[in-house]
Amino acid sequence: MMWGAAVVCDGLINTDDDGESETRVEARLITPLDGGGSDSDRRSGDRFREGDQIEADYRGRGKFYPGKISRDRGDDTYDIDYDDGE
Repeated sequence: MMWGAAVVCDGLINTDDDGESETRVEARLITPLDGGGSDSDRRSGDRFREGDQIEADYRGRGKFYPGKISRDRGDDTYDIDYDDGE
C-alpha cells in the first residue's frame, strides 16, 4: 500500500488526490451550503461540525469555494477539505 504525500505551506495543504485543504480558517470566512444564511444570521453559540458542507473564502482572498469541514479546532477556526470539482 502506498500512502499519499502532502505539502504544507501557510496553512494550505495540497494532497496528491488533487483536492486541497486549508487549516485554521476563521468561522467568519465560512458559510453553510444548506441555505443557513449569512454569518450575521448565525447565533454566537452556533458552530460548524465535522462533515458540514460549506463554502469558504479560500485563503481569505474573496473567492468562495465549496468544501466540507474536516476538523473543528475548538477556537472558532476549522480545517476544510475543498471539493476538487471532479
